[in-house]
Amino acid sequence: VGDVRCVDGQSLQADSTTIFAAGDNAFGDLPDGLYDTASSDPNLVGALLKNHVAQGVFPEAFLVDGYEVTMLSGLVATVTVTGFGQFAEVSIEGAAISVGATIASNGLAHVIEGVILEGIDLTPGAYDPPPVAAPVAALPPADMSSGAVTVSAFFAESVAVVASLF
Repeated sequence: VGDVRCVDGQSLQADSTTIFAAGDNAFGDLPDGLYDTASSDPNLVGALLKNHVAQGVFPEAFLVDGYEVTMLSGLVATVTVTGFGQFAEVSIEGAAISVGATIASNGLAHVIEGVILEGIDLTPGAYDPPPVAAPVAALPPADMSSGAVTVSAFFAESVAVVASLF
């Protein structure tokens, strides 16, 4: 497994990332239509992925009953252990860990048998970026009778860059 970057380009610190990757079978249990919706909505995919990635390395030894892992989405995912010894089942947010601690170049990956949907807004378009404001019409000349107005060079350059986008 190679380096992993978030879909929004957020860099993950080398050697300190844990991914709880949904296995192939996990997608069959999704609510009707969610797989197709997510396939065509990269913003929803990004939200889902952030529910499966944690900054920090969490090997199997850390994953004890009640342990909490904070995902990049902000979700605090709880580990549950049922059974004992070789028959113990470890899960995170209800998704069983079927393959644990595969070493990647920048952390670990655990395969889970579920998709962590906790906190995900499934409303169509919920993760669309906000609409871009329409260009502002030319402003009337400012009343300068009360004195000069000074604008920083940085602000003036920023306005020019933004204006060039329209």
